[in-house]
Amino acid sequence: MEHARQTICVGVSRDFQYYLDGHLRSVPAGSDWSVSVWRRLADGWMKTTMTLNQKITTLVLVAIILSPTPVGAQQAPADSVDQGRNVARDFGGGVVSLGQDALDFITAPFHLDRRGALKLTTVLAIGGIIFIYDQEIHDYILRTQDDNPWKQIFEVGEFLEPLGLMDNTNPYWFAGMSLGYVFKFDGMTRMFQQLLFSHLISGATMVPTRYVVGRFRPRDGTGPYVFEFGEGTSFPSGHTSTAFSLARVLSHTIGWWPASAVLYSLAGTVAYQRMAGQYDEETGELVTDAAHWPSDVWIGIWWGLTVTNIVIGNDEAQANPRVQTGMNPATGQMTLSLLYRF
Repeated sequence: MEHARQTICVGVSRDFQYYLDGHLRSVPAGSDWSVSVWRRLADGWMKTTMTLNQKITTLVLVAIILSPTPVGAQQAPADSVDQGRNVARDFGGGVVSLGQDALDFITAPFHLDRRGALKLTTVLAIGGIIFIYDQEIHDYILRTQDDNPWKQIFEVGEFLEPLGLMDNTNPYWFAGMSLGYVFKFDGMTRMFQQLLFSHLISGATMVPTRYVVGRFRPRDGTGPYVFEFGEGTSFPSGHTSTAFSLARVLSHTIGWWPASAVLYSLAGTVAYQRMAGQYDEETGELVTDAAHWPSDVWIGIWWGLTVTNIVIGNDEAQANPRVQTGMNPATGQMTLSLLYRF
């Protein structure tokens, strides 16, 4: 199994390894190795023509390499492996889990505890303030996006922007989940399942929301407060939601705060890119206004994080059933209960 895992990883990441090796070989002799390598990698990251496949492979490999317990190595216990797998049963269970996750997200506002209600109120209050100043914030971003460090932030976000489109990434998440299932790498299966479920639920709930809200985009030239049922598609930002969902799953998988800081920072560059103007690739001139208003992006961040937190929480509950003890008030006898999330 370990040989199969290595073969898969090497086969998928071959192009990226060639790219990385080229930079490592070009470090000048006698220079500080770590500084030179990271400077060259950072410069190459901005200028490379890596394909979407390579971008996704890079992020996934970083998650696997940095994870305290590599996800590919988290195989099922021996007794479960011996029992074999029922594809139809597992597929049906996955569909049920996906439906339950979606239902939990939709009904979440009706089941909030005090802490959750406070968090939701805070997010909406900040969103309301941003909404009031959408035009001013939007104008400021357009005025300053050619200045440092905003220009560099935009370039990173522009490079990562394809990762925010679910049509691009979902086939990869499905393929990764399927490979993990076939080779019994349970950690790998769960990571890709969390990505796939989060994105499917976000997409399925955003589409009708956009249709109902009908907010026009900045590039439509109507201003931030024009809404028309079934027409506008600005609210909320799908790219931002997907980027932060991806950061949340990888952060959870790695479990190391410096990696989390990097992942959320990269997701933040995508959020900024969605609020900035778009340039012509040949002339470099600003040709199109922004794709989203700042409040669209703010809600998109929390939309993606909320969905993903629910998916991860439910997945953890299903993988790690809890045992609770108590006392039967009628008989006075101790009770033992097993809580398992279906």
